[in-house]
Amino acid sequence: RFRKKQKDDSIRSLIATQEARVDYLRRKSHPEGSSHTTTISTQETLRLFADVEENRTLFATNKEYEEEKRNEKETHEKKLGILKYLSESVDGTPAVKPWWFVAPDRGKKIEGNKCNLMLDEVDVKRKQKSDPLFHMRKVEEEFARIREAKQAKEAKERAAAAQMVSSCSSLFPNDIKAPGLKRPHAAIEKYEAESKSEKRKRLEKLRADRLSRERSERERAAVLLCRSMGLSASSVEAVETPILDERQLPFNSAFNPELSSLAAERRNAHRERRTSK
Repeated sequence: RFRKKQKDDSIRSLIATQEARVDYLRRKSHPEGSSHTTTISTQETLRLFADVEENRTLFATNKEYEEEKRNEKETHEKKLGILKYLSESVDGTPAVKPWWFVAPDRGKKIEGNKCNLMLDEVDVKRKQKSDPLFHMRKVEEEFARIREAKQAKEAKERAAAAQMVSSCSSLFPNDIKAPGLKRPHAAIEKYEAESKSEKRKRLEKLRADRLSRERSERERAAVLLCRSMGLSASSVEAVETPILDERQLPFNSAFNPELSSLAAERRNAHRERRTSK
């Protein structure tokens, strides 16, 4: 409530000030000897807040007062050195702008190191430096340089060694054999001979298995051809191998060794008959 009352009082004081100014301007514009008088019609109503109703500017400021305040503020800041820190001289004139305030000239030539380079050339160089192939070529050149330096060092060492051998021929005889011509050890020769024999045996075994497989395939093909051509069953039976039924064999048990031995004899006899055919 107090704030509202205070605000209303301030508004009233501003309105009174405005009306006083208007009256002063009216008196100043009309001298005392003039016969102009302000009259109010009886039909009109006296409006004390006509300026507010007409939306006039009530909060107008005094320009001279604002200019004085601004000058005082600038004088105080000059004494403190704030304007100098903000790139302004003490006497009020603008100082020289630093380089970060100056915009670059994009279309002009760049002068440096006694040569003029256009912006396009600068962009080309920048793109070449950012190109991965450029870095790869640099690395390759570095490796080539290291390789050449290493080869030159090795050649220098070999030349020094050759010079040493030629100067001291008695210490370095010419009958030194190369490591590749060294005679192998007897155990190594024996191991190589055994490995060769084992390899030969393994190859012979594989060859025999292959021949047996081919023989069985030929027999099976002959049986199929005989059946397709309608030949006699005697020839087919002669070619076919009998199949042993294991259910007819005696029971094989470790607790009955006589039965196990009998079964073993029968199996051996059957195997011999198959091999003889």
